[in-house]
This record gives sequence, structure tokens and C-alpha cells, in this order.
Amino acid sequence: MKALSKAGDGAPCCLRLPQLALHPMSGSAGVIENPTMRTLLGRVLEVGFQTDADAIQGVERLASRPATDKEHPDATKMVANYCDRGSNPLAPAFGLCHTKGWKRTVAANLAMAIVQECGLETELPDAVKASFATVHSLIRPVKDLWDAVERARLITTASTMTRRPVNCFNHLHQLRLLAIQGRSGADDFTKEWNQKQVQAAFKIGPTEAAAASNLAFETTPYMVSKLTKLAEEFGMHNRYGPLHHSALASRLLCTGGVVGGLGVTWTTALTNTDESVNFLADRINCAWRRTPKAFRKPLTVEAWPRITISNIFG
Repeated sequence: MKALSKAGDGAPCCLRLPQLALHPMSGSAGVIENPTMRTLLGRVLEVGFQTDADAIQGVERLASRPATDKEHPDATKMVANYCDRGSNPLAPAFGLCHTKGWKRTVAANLAMAIVQECGLETELPDAVKASFATVHSLIRPVKDLWDAVERARLITTASTMTRRPVNCFNHLHQLRLLAIQGRSGADDFTKEWNQKQVQAAFKIGPTEAAAASNLAFETTPYMVSKLTKLAEEFGMHNRYGPLHHSALASRLLCTGGVVGGLGVTWTTALTNTDESVNFLADRINCAWRRTPKAFRKPLTVEAWPRITISNIFG
């Protein structure tokens, strides 16, 4: 094990879960939203506390730090506990603070508490047990708490700059892969899968699941190809992109969809057919591309009725 003073960006260490601090002040996040905690907790219970970036693709190693002088009266001696693995094979319990990874650590400890409270230790797979016993972290001391906050922000910025949030088109592609493989039976795939099953399978929100389900099963291939091209060129999750999940989750771009609040005669006339959906796809595509950038507005649920009704006058 390299000494931390010579480690540059930090020294990789194998830790045990109880060595990681839990108090909110030990990390840079401070709060954990309920949906985030449910997702993290479910993931830990399912596959364990995954922190080994070398063994598992896509996993991020934790970034930890010893306490600063403001947090501990003798932080210099605490640093030695992590450097000298021979004389100090175990660092103090709850002795390591977090640069990144506090939320995952809290979820892992909560998962362990639930397992112990319910007496399910013997039912845990060996791989899950091992993930709690060996936690991989990159440990680097910081000068002060400001340095810790800055490092946390830099890590977050670096990861978000190279990654885009997943969207319904990513989920659509994954659904197609499952259909090719024959998950649930290739012939019955489109009949059996609905929004709730997509949501449960991919562990995503109801709006994303509805959008993916609509694209996969409820609209025409031509509409999907046009919207996919718009998403590829202009993106999702940004102010300059034409598409939002809330609009794609509505039934107004689907075959059989119709604007609400109309009389019987208008409802029949405005119910989407495959032909009108394809026409709508061309109208959305052309309108977006021909509108000057400064005047473009993302399509919303409120905008769909205006576009759809205008089709019969176009």
C-alpha cells in the first residue's frame, strides 16, 4: 500500500463497511431524497454494495477521506491508520468521511440493518455478503472542508460532462433487445408488456416508462424514427431539445389517441390513425427544424392538442 502523501490522486484501499462514517456531516450531499434511497436500497439488497470498479463494469469506486483537523483533534495520526496496513490492519470504526459515496454507504448500512432485523443473514448470497466485507475506496486526505467540497463538485461535474441521463429512447432500444432475445416470448412480447412492467423491469419512473411503452407498442414506426432522429440531433433533458418525457408519455401521439374534452363528432374525426400519426410526425419534425432557434419551444402535453387539431386544417 502506497503512503497517501505519495499517492497523487489518492491511494486505493479495501475497507469494511463499519469503517465508513454515516453522519450527514461526513459527506457533501447532506440529504437523500426518498426515491433515490429506495432505488439505492433495492439495488444493494439485490446485488450487494458494488464498489469494485476493476471487477464490475460501470461501477464507481467510493472516494473517501480521513477527517480534517476541524473534525478530529489529531487528523494526522488518523491518516497513518490508512497508510500503514501492516501495523494498523483496521482503521477506526466510522473513521472515514466521504468525498463521494455517502448516499451509497447509508443505503448499504440500512440494507444490513434490515437483513439483521429480519434474521435473513443466512439467505444472503455469498457475493452480497462479500460486497459488505470488502468495500473499495480511493482515499485521499484533504487540507480542509473547502477542499473536500471542491473535490466532490469536481467529481460530479466530470461524471455529468461525460454521461447523459438515460431517456425513453434508451429504454426503447433495450426493449427491442429483449424482444429479439425472446423475453416473455417474442410473439407475445408486445401484448404482455405494459407501462408498469416496463417500469418494474428497468426501475424507472412512471413517466419514462409510459413514454418508452408508447414508443415501443402504441405508435407507428415512422413516428418513432422521426422522434428518435430529433432526440439524436437535439438531445433530451435540455432546454434546446424538442422532446420531454411528459409529452411522449401522453396518448396523443399514439394510434387511437385523441384530444380530450371534445364532442362525439369531433372525437371520432380527431382520433389518431396510423396515417394521421405519420402526418403528425412530419409536422413536428418540419416545424421544429424550420423554426428559428430563439423561437423554438419543447413540445409539451399542452402543445399536443394544438398540433393535433391543426392537422385537419393543415
